[in-house]
Amino acid sequence: MLGKKIKTLRLERKMTQAELAGETITRNMLSQIENGVAQPSVSTIIDLAKKLDTPIEYFFSENGDLDDFKKLGAIAKIKKYYAAGDFAKCISRLDALGVSDDETEYIYAKAYFARGVESYRKGMLRSAVAFLEASLSHGERSVYVDDDLGTMTRQYLHMIEYISTKDTPLVSEEPFSKRCERHREDILYIHAIADKTRDICFFGEDSLYKAHLSLRKSFDFSDTARMAEAVEALKALLTKCASDELAVLRYYIYCDLEKLASGCGDYKCAYECSSERLLLAETMNH
Repeated sequence: MLGKKIKTLRLERKMTQAELAGETITRNMLSQIENGVAQPSVSTIIDLAKKLDTPIEYFFSENGDLDDFKKLGAIAKIKKYYAAGDFAKCISRLDALGVSDDETEYIYAKAYFARGVESYRKGMLRSAVAFLEASLSHGERSVYVDDDLGTMTRQYLHMIEYISTKDTPLVSEEPFSKRCERHREDILYIHAIADKTRDICFFGEDSLYKAHLSLRKSFDFSDTARMAEAVEALKALLTKCASDELAVLRYYIYCDLEKLASGCGDYKCAYECSSERLLLAETMNH
């Protein structure tokens, strides 16, 4: 059994007996081990396991699939990467693990969703779409994925389509559960952008999103003086929105600034805001 496992793994990795034996044992001794004629020492098994990139527990077990042992040794580290917010490393380790089951597909789905949200908030909408679609794909392969994850993923995809195409109707958001609260502000902000009549009381008092939406409700394009006041208020708000994760908010502030500045005759400001908006739009398409 042990020798057969070693031989199977060696052949899968396209290694010769001499390559696997190295300086630890002779090629002849390895041949005897593979044929069940000789039993290796524990230290030899440890060395062979390292060369074969296989959990040592696999060689000492009479039962169990190799994938189970590979997962056993890697899954704890993968979960730590996810918990630490290193979603890219989490995904790369899952790729390297090469195991597909309900648990790994669930982690894949969550990690890709998190990367999608990160990209969305940084204004990298094309990347966000790729990550979010990957999340949906992996989520379909796991019984652990609940409705909340799919709901939030679809909402972000709808929002990105609305932002990118301008004339695409925004699909109404599905009911939120408490587990969705971290993403509620992202989602409801875009819905409020699409519909100025929406109530914005659900945002916290210190929310920059709420500050922008409140200003939007006060816009009066028939009064030049009020437009000039709104321009100054938006400029002041913009200074608080430098974070990379507020790219979408900055984009819509620049849109409003460009329109208001042009309306009140501040063409220099309108030109500058147009330039910044176009730069952000270019980022959003990559």
